[in-house]
Order: sequence, then structure tokens, then C-alpha cells
Amino acid sequence: MNDRLVGETDRTVPGASMTPRVFCKGCGYALVGLASCKCPECGRGFDLGDRRTFAQRPPRGWVWRWGRRVAGVVLLLLLAAGVGLFWLWWGWHAEQPTIAQLRGTGKEFTVRSIGSERLRSVLGKRLEDLTDRVDSVRMVRLGAAETNQLDFRTLTHIQKLILVECELSNSNLSHLAGLRKLKVLGLNSVRIEKPDLAFLETLPALSALQLKGKWVANSGVDHIRGLKHLQYLDLRETGINDDDLQKLRSLSSLDHLLISENPISEAGLEHLIALKSLRLLVIDETLLDSAGVAKLKQAIPGLEVSGPNRRRW
Repeated sequence: MNDRLVGETDRTVPGASMTPRVFCKGCGYALVGLASCKCPECGRGFDLGDRRTFAQRPPRGWVWRWGRRVAGVVLLLLLAAGVGLFWLWWGWHAEQPTIAQLRGTGKEFTVRSIGSERLRSVLGKRLEDLTDRVDSVRMVRLGAAETNQLDFRTLTHIQKLILVECELSNSNLSHLAGLRKLKVLGLNSVRIEKPDLAFLETLPALSALQLKGKWVANSGVDHIRGLKHLQYLDLRETGINDDDLQKLRSLSSLDHLLISENPISEAGLEHLIALKSLRLLVIDETLLDSAGVAKLKQAIPGLEVSGPNRRRW
């Protein structure tokens, strides 16, 4: 009995000749030459038969532990700054071919900074241009060869795009899909065969839309009804009829509607009564008469209607 207890004590207490590779997990004291299985510094128990109760190297001090944490935070900040800088460069770099093409055509475009003045000052003179993005583009009388070279998909921050008397293809229109920051789109008298206006449904920020010209098919109005934030709509000379106006009843934010030079009758005006936010209606060269206009104005207080030769009804 006594021999067994003495053997266990010899096994659990390090001898004086042991190499100091056993340390207290609590305070780091070297557990060598001790008569008991408790650390004399902090009183923490240990068992040499269980590696979970001691350390094989002295624990790091609080300075090292906090230094590691600070270094980790600094590393994360540097990594975030690097990712942010790469994101700015990637967006800037993607626009450069389209910008070069716009300059080659001599057409108007403007840029704006997507970052704050503080960010630009941090980036400095050499890097501040990385925050510049194309904001608006206006092109007049471009042929198919020129428009086919332009890729609007790279202009992810564009807010205004005006195309006047340009030759377009459905490929050009599909490039406009997904421009989530686009607020103003003008397609004035463009030349295109069998246009597909489905891309309009992917422009959630659109507040002003001009589709002037005979190229708009009746089915194109179907893609407008979902633009809940639309405030200005120009459908002059598009060939829309009374049934097409019924499809606009869902545009609850609309306050300007231009439907001149279309076969619109009093029956079409009945559908516009639902547009209570409407403030201006332009109806030059339509089939409407003063009686129908008076009924509409009575249903929508404050509505201004402009008729033939800008006559006020």
C-alpha cells in the first residue's frame, strides 16, 4: 500500500534533474524540483500524467497577448483598405474603354465622385481619380457602327442617359439592363427594329423616361407599368392608344405625362383618373375635346392640361 502511494507520488512530481519543460498554465512558473503537485506561485494543481494540466512552454505575458490582438486588428484594417482600394480601381478601370469611346465620338458626358471629400483627401492627388465615375451621357445622331462599340454595362453609376436620333439594336438596349442607379433615360426618335423594352423592368431607380417616336410598340407599355418611382413619362408620337393608358394606372408617383400626337380619345382619359398625383398632362394633336378634359380636371384637383398649340384648357 505504502509502496504504491510512493510510486504515484514519484510519477506526478517532477524531479530536480528534469529539464524545465513543464510550466504552470496559470502563471508560467517552471514546475521543477517540487515536493507537491501544486504550483508554489499561484497554487494551481497539475498532473504530469495529464498534458492538459500543464504547459510545455511558458505562457505569454499580457503585453504579448494584447500586442497580438492589436496586430490582428491592424492587419484586418489594412486588408479592408486594400480590398476597398482594389474595388475602386476595378470600377474605374472597367469604365475606361467606354470613356475612351465616348471621347472618340465627341459626345457629351460628365463624371462625378462616388466618394466623399475626406476619402479623396486620404487617397491624395495620385489616387483620387479612382473615385470618379461617369454620371451622365448625351449622344445625338450616332450610327449603328458607333453605338455598337459602346458598352453601357460598365457605367454602373450612371444616373442620366439621353440618346437622340441614334441607330440602336436590341443588344444596345440589353446593355442598359441592371443599371440600378439610372434615374433619367431618354430615347428620343431613335431608330431600331422590333425593340425589346424588357430591360426597363430592371431599372428600379428610374424617375424620368422619354420614349418619343413611332418605334415604341404597344407591348412596350407593359414594361413601364412596374416603374413605381416614375414621375415623368414622355410617350409622344409612340402610337399608344386608349387601352395602353389603362396600363399606366399603376404609376402612382407620376406627375408629368406627355401623350401628344397619339390616337387618344375621351375613353383613354377615364383610365388616367386613377393617377391622383398627376400635375401636368400634355395632349397636343390627340382626339380629345374640352368636355373630356374638364371631366379629368374635376377628378384630379390641381391638374394642368396643355392642349393644341400649348393652349391651356
